[in-house]
This record gives sequence, structure tokens and C-alpha cells, in this order.
Amino acid sequence: MRNIKHRRVFSGLLILSAAVAVLILRLAWVQLIMKEQTVPGTKYTLAKMAEIQSERETVLDSGRGRLYDRKNQPLAGETIWAAAFFPQEEMAKKSVTKSVYEEAKPMHRLAEIMGVSYEQLLNKRSSLKEPLLWPSSVG
Repeated sequence: MRNIKHRRVFSGLLILSAAVAVLILRLAWVQLIMKEQTVPGTKYTLAKMAEIQSERETVLDSGRGRLYDRKNQPLAGETIWAAAFFPQEEMAKKSVTKSVYEEAKPMHRLAEIMGVSYEQLLNKRSSLKEPLLWPSSVG
């Protein structure tokens, strides 16, 4: 009886381990092999589609409504404007299709909106190793 129970537990663990291994292999395949292939129905690669998706505005909402203290001052639910920066991949750095002017114009505007100098913004962007959420000093 005890031997059958051990076999069932071992079989269950073996099946579960195999399923996790398949998921890990699929994830590695998508992230390492398929990232440079174009997505069917579009002209973009998976890496470019992820970049496009991350450029959209994201609104985080608690869903509970606003919370106020007894003096009617908001306790939470404050709007904070921030820019999300992602490290550039080596291929994106090498294949420059935009002119310097086309690249600099939106960066100058972003620096103005965020209340920092253009040089500070470029230095921060070029030295990124991981994604950065940079809150704006201006409301």
C-alpha cells in the first residue's frame, strides 16, 4: 500500500516537472529565438511590438474611488506623470534610420516637460541597464 502511494506521488511530481520544463523551454524559445522574427499580420518583430506596446499611456487605478480625510483632502488617488524609459537594444542603436534632428526634437520636448536639461535626459537614457520610471518634476 505504501509503495503504491509513493509511486503515485513520484508520478505526479514527474508529470508536473515535465510540464514546467515544457513551459520554460517555450519561454526561452520566444525570448531568444523568435524575438527577431516578424509577427504575422504586421511588419514588426516581437521586440519592436513590445516597444510599441510599452510606449502607450498606462493608467493605474485602484478601482475603489478617491479616499479623503475629514478635511476633504485626498489621501490617495493622486495623479503622477512619469516617463518610462527602456534600455535600447544593440541592433536598435546600430540601425539608425531617423536623422539626428528627427530624434532630437521629441527628446527636447520631453526634457522640457520633465523639467530637466536635454543633456541630463540623453545621459540617463544612454546609460540604462534596466527599465526606469522617471517622475516628472512638473505636474
